[in-house]
Amino acid sequence: MRKWLCYIEKGLEEGYEDGNVIIFSHPSTYSEKGTKRVMELMNIKTGKSREVAVVIGLGYADFENEADFKKRLKEVIERKLKEVGVNE
Repeated sequence: MRKWLCYIEKGLEEGYEDGNVIIFSHPSTYSEKGTKRVMELMNIKTGKSREVAVVIGLGYADFENEADFKKRLKEVIERKLKEVGVNE
């Protein structure tokens, strides 16, 4: 199973704390490896958007199954942070 990851470099809103990693089950522009982007959310009822975080894409990682994912996620994230030059 494949997971896509992005690191929250700077949270701009509650719920997006610095140093956390967002895990996606599908490809996302936010997970493009080594690319820094501003994550934006839009309220579809009001049409207003807001910036919630500055993120750095960590790319994707493959896991054998859910157990492997839970077992290796931390080490995979640490390796990917080093690969993009983030020193946690």
